Parts: sequence; structure tokens; C-alpha cells
Amino acid sequence: MLDAMVRLGRMLVRGEGDENLLQSLIQPMPNVSEKEPYAVFVNLDTEACRLEFRTQQCRESDREQIAQEWLWIGNAAGPNSRQWTATTKSLGYLLSQTLVNLHRMLPASSTLKAELGDLLAQFVVDLGPQPRSEERYRYVLDVVQLGVLPSEDWEALAASCRAKSDGFIQGKTFIPKLTNAVMKAANPKLAKDCIPLWTFCIDGRQVTDHPDYRQLVLRDRVKGVFDDGAQGVCSACGAEALVTPNFTRMKFKYYNTDKISFASGVNKKQFHRNLVLCQSCYQALLAAEAFVDGQMCTRIGHLQFYVIPEIFGAVEDVSVWEWTELVTRSVQSVLNFESVATLEDEMELIREKFENLGYVVNLLFHVQNYSELRLYNLVRDVPKTRFHVLRRTFRDYGRLAIDLLGVPASESKYWVPDFRALYRLIPVTQTNRAQEYRRMLQLFDALLTGQAISYRTLMESFCRLIQIHRFGRYAATNVSAPRAGYELSQLTNDVLLANVILSMLQELGQLAGAPFKREGIDVERDTPLDGDAFLQEVGYRPAQEALFWLGAAIASVANAQRNNRLDSMPVLEKINYRGMNASDIIRLVGKVEEAFQQYKLFNWPKESNVLFRMHLAFAQVLETNPPRWKPEHRLTDEEAVFYILSGLAFRRRQFFGKRNKETLSTDEPSAALYTPNNDVQREEA
Repeated sequence: MLDAMVRLGRMLVRGEGDENLLQSLIQPMPNVSEKEPYAVFVNLDTEACRLEFRTQQCRESDREQIAQEWLWIGNAAGPNSRQWTATTKSLGYLLSQTLVNLHRMLPASSTLKAELGDLLAQFVVDLGPQPRSEERYRYVLDVVQLGVLPSEDWEALAASCRAKSDGFIQGKTFIPKLTNAVMKAANPKLAKDCIPLWTFCIDGRQVTDHPDYRQLVLRDRVKGVFDDGAQGVCSACGAEALVTPNFTRMKFKYYNTDKISFASGVNKKQFHRNLVLCQSCYQALLAAEAFVDGQMCTRIGHLQFYVIPEIFGAVEDVSVWEWTELVTRSVQSVLNFESVATLEDEMELIREKFENLGYVVNLLFHVQNYSELRLYNLVRDVPKTRFHVLRRTFRDYGRLAIDLLGVPASESKYWVPDFRALYRLIPVTQTNRAQEYRRMLQLFDALLTGQAISYRTLMESFCRLIQIHRFGRYAATNVSAPRAGYELSQLTNDVLLANVILSMLQELGQLAGAPFKREGIDVERDTPLDGDAFLQEVGYRPAQEALFWLGAAIASVANAQRNNRLDSMPVLEKINYRGMNASDIIRLVGKVEEAFQQYKLFNWPKESNVLFRMHLAFAQVLETNPPRWKPEHRLTDEEAVFYILSGLAFRRRQFFGKRNKETLSTDEPSAALYTPNNDVQREEA
């Protein structure tokens, strides 16, 4: 990944000079929750002795330009670092730390340092000695003298934050309260949720425009890093030059410095031998990080990922913005599969321009936890042809789901078996710990790289999903709870989608250990909701087929119970959703036959045929004395439930598919399903 990042950075930093380097360090503007955000100038008028706030609308089209004009390079790394950047996400920093730390960091000869010194002497209040770890909260702008707050409000806030032992004002507590008070007093419309950036001005001039400030940025982010450098060989380009092992300014972590076993010679003083960079590669890496973080980031559910492309061949004549847009959209259309037709049209002209340009893509999955970037998994060197294969396969199996299951157009997006579908069907406990996502990330990795995917692992996940839906255990998981009353509909939908995914993985040749058979039988796709076509396409063997028809029979009973005003459908309670062995299944068959007799379902030829198909398949796979699966047809107890529910789900679509096409809501295609009427059973018969 390091080579890919450095190469991308070199494409970005082609010009010479400090200004080109500064622009390459620009970070993407932070996101806020409000739909109409605005950025704020904080101006200290030295003649009028006033602190003024002026807002600037921040439309989506303006975000990049504002970040560049305000020289937004991010806050200082880490919550305990000295904050000194004049453009920041926090008004609290501008009221307290920024001016003091900026004054300390500027060289003695700096004119900006002298100007800040005068401001500090006139407009800064000393709160008194603070605990050593909180010394950065000691100084704050005198907002009373600057006409923002009345003195009585200041005194009230200070009194609420005084330490009982020695009476000093606790800056760590005082500054957040002061910040809120200043925002309300300055402009009642100011709210943290709608302001991505603040920038400090002195007499109407932005501090970020001052040459001394811009030189300090370069020194802090690039040049100063090499003060302790030494001659060596760059790990990226192999050149002998002044190199540095200091990567504290980097957003990504390129090697482990927390465990001594990763150090050269198992010596904690020799971590520097793992990775060093020359100044040219270091600058390229900084530029690439800023670009990837701002332009090459997308997400699947809770998981975010960076798209890090690596180009092959000469890059002198390549437009990096056009090329990376092509790469990002290509990846986006596979992982999220949204508006693919539109993307294809928009990408066609760009694709022709780079038709002969080879590249691979690295995908870095992560979660941003406050100021910490937690990296989960790196999928390396995925060729562009792999994305073409996956995009085509997802499209084909999305259409297949429509053909087999009678899916209306308004519901079609839900049935595309892409990465978002896998995210919905692989339950994880939703935390920021990487191990919780290991199974899902391994699955994503295998699908992207063409490796084998364990059928057993998938089935364990699908069975856990069934239990979450049936028992309503959605809390702290990535599984979304459906609207009240639609739990069974969501469960059966997800089970059918899981079958589509299993079929797709067989077609790709990536499903390892699957108890399916693929005989190349042509499936009649012109007839939707045909049970035999579904079984042939997925490749069910006799044991799975028997359970499928048992589930279909249960659906018939449930439908009859619903038509008889039994909204709870008691037959569904006969299924043990945690797992069913052969004895359980035989008992369930008996209860279903009793229900058939009770509701006179034997009088309907189609219902009788379902039972006939079930018994015919069970005769091949079950021994009744004692009850057990025949060795060659053995399934786990959890698998049995999955295939019973597959039949149940498919039969439900047969009952209510026609009605769904007429009434399905386009807003939530996965939830608003299957509201039967009393005439459905007789129409089906």
C-alpha cells in the first residue's frame, strides 16, 4: 500500500514550490449533520476591541474551494496535542489554545509572532496554574473586554468552574462552557452541528494568509520532520538521501510501533529500520493521504473504506482527477451498486480515454472513532477486471432474482446480491472493535480477490440472522429492525436473498464445501415463482428439497390460519428457530399434516402436491427408526431451519406476489411486504 500511496502522491504533487506543496496538504472539509452548513470567520478588531463573527454559506460545490482558501490542514494530531492551526473545527481552540501555541511555535524573527505577542498581552486572560496535563487550558481570550459577554456572565461561569481546594478556575471545564456562551451571545443562530470550520482573522485579515503562518505549516508537516533525519536508503524509491522514520504526522499507520516483536533485532530503539522515507516520498505520501481521505472514501453500512489505486506505466500525461474519478466510480458501482446505468453512461467517455491504462485497487476498511482512525482490513491489488466481473455478476443475479421471485421494479434494488446485501445478511455486534467485523471483512476480501468462501461460515451467519429477526434481538447489531408487524416479512425476504447469494457464489466458483449440485439445467425464467425453477437454479439436493417443501406446506397452513382470523399464525411457533434435528422434523411433519386436515387443505390439488413432493424427498434422505438423516444427506440442525424457511418464504411470495406488485411501497422495498386478503388462498387453488 505504501508504494501505491507514494505513486499516487507523485501524480498529485507535480508542480514545484511551496504553494503546490501546501495545496497538496489540504484536508477535506469536515461533514456536519445540518443540510445547510456555513463556515465562520472569527475576527479580532484591535481598534474597536471587539470579537466579531461573520458567516459564509458552505454549499456542497463550495466545500473544496473554502478548504483551500482557508488552508484547512486538519487539527493537530491527537486530543492532547497542542492546537495551533488558525483554521479549525473547534471554536474552543480559537478562544483558548490557538493564539498562544501559534505564538510559541513561530520563529523569533517572525512579524506574525510579534503581532500575536501584542494581542496576547492585551486580550488574553490567565486562568491560573492548571494541572500539568491540562496546562494547555490556562489561557483564554478576554471575551468581556472584546464585547462578547457581560462581566457578570463571565463571573458566573468562572464560579461554577472553580476548584474547591485552591480556588483556581479549571480551564478544561471552563472553556467548553465559555464556548457555548460565546456562541449564543454572538449569534443565536450559531450551532455546532452546522459549522464545519472556523478561521481566525486579525483586523479582517486571515491568519492563514500570512506568509509566516504558511511557512510554519510547511515546517511542521514536512521540513521539520527531517531535523532529526539521517542519511539512509528510502524504503519507497530506494534513493540514498536524508531520510526520516517519523510518521507521527501521517493519518494512516504503515507499520507497527507498539509491539517490540516488530522492531528490527527485537530492539525498541530500532523501529526506524522498518521504514524510512526521503523528503520527496514523504511529501508525496502526505499529499496522497489528504487526497484519499477527501476524494477516495465511501462506505458500506457502518464500515468505511478508502479506495487506493495504483497505476501501471507512465503517468506524466494522466489527469489524476479524471483517472481517480473513473476508479472510484468503478469501485463504487460494485460495492454499492447504485445507479449503475447512470454511472456507466457518465464513465464511458472517461473509460475510453484510459482504456489501455492498467491499474489495481487497494481497499482499506476502517472506522473513524473520534480523532482515531481504526484500520480493520486491507484488501490488496484487486485488478480492474475483477470489478468488471463482479459488476456483471451482480447485475445478472439481480435480474435472476426478479425472474425467479416475481420481484416488482420498485423492489429490485433490494435483491441485487452485492456487498450491501452481504452487509445486511452477515450479523455483527456493532462496535468499533475490528474482531467483531472479521467474518464480514474476510468475506469481502475473498469476494474481491476470487478466493474460496466457506459455505459453513455463511450458513452460521444466516442462521444467526434468522434468530435475530425471529426473537427481535436487533440491539447493538448491524441488522436493521423492520417496522412493527413486518418482522416475518423481513425474515423471509432475507432468507430468499441468502439463497440468491449462495447461487451466485456457486456460479463464481467460490463456494467451498457447499452441499449443492449444479448440473447445468436450463431454468425456465419466463415463469416467475416456479418452485422447480428455483430449486434447479440454486441446486438443492434431496435433503434441502424436502425441507423446502415442508416450509412451503407450513406457509399454506399459516395462510389458512390467517384467512381464519388467526393473525398470530400458530403453526409458525412449531418451528424451533434455534435448530431442528431429524426427530424434530418428523414431529413437525405430523403437525403440519394435522393442520392440513383441520383446514381442509387436502381438497386443494396444489396444496396436496406440496405434501406429496415433501414426502417423496424425505423418503430419500430420512430414516425413521430411529429418526435420523441418512449419512450422505446429513444437515446440521441450523441448516434444516434455513431450508424450511426458504420454502416458507418462497410459498409466501407465491401467495402474495401479485398483490405486492400492485401495492408495494417504493420507499422501503424490504419491509412493506405480504399483506394478504381473504381471497388469496382460493385464487391460488
